[in-house]
Formats: sequence, structure tokens, C-alpha cells
Amino acid sequence: MQEQSTPSKPRFAKSFAFGALEYSRTDLERAVTEQRLLDITIIGLCRFADDIPADLAERAVAKFRHWGQLIASPEVREVLRRKGSEASAGIASIRKPNEVREVQHRKGGEA
Repeated sequence: MQEQSTPSKPRFAKSFAFGALEYSRTDLERAVTEQRLLDITIIGLCRFADDIPADLAERAVAKFRHWGQLIASPEVREVLRRKGSEASAGIASIRKPNEVREVQHRKGGEA
């Protein structure tokens, strides 16, 4: 008789921060490899590195709630917006998550 392996359930890694939080591609790759889904809540500045592809953010982030500045590529920003909408569905608040002043990241130090 063959044993059937049951896929392990993903674990959630919750992050709650006031101030600034930054994620690198390595951070997200590690979360996916370790089968951890990121549950992120931040009040302040949140930055996702420029080299993070949208599909990696999709696989690594389960929930994203953010009030403040978000620096991320447009593709990653869209993934995070959806993750915030999914997380906050049915929750009333004064200011909904992800209604933020977004910062366009420009290379070369242009203002």
C-alpha cells in the first residue's frame, strides 16, 4: 500500500508595523519556499523592491493592509490592491486600506 502525502498547509507570517517596512525579492522567495503566506499590516512607508515580479507577490502575500506611502512597481501595486480588497471585504472603516498617496519610483534620482 502506498502512502499518500498530504500537502502541508501554508502558514501565515503576520507583520504589523508603524513606520517603514521593506520587502526584497529574497524575502518573498523565502516565504514561498517555506510555504509561509505574508499577512502584512503597515501604517507608514511600505516598499517592495523593483525586481519583484507580480507573480511572486501574488504567491507570497495573502493579505495586505496599508495606510501611508507605497513604493512598488505598478504590477505589484495592483496585486497588493487586490490582496487588500480581499482582506478588508465586509469591514467598515473610516479610511479603507490601500487608499494611499502612491509614490512613483523614478530611477536616476529624478524628482
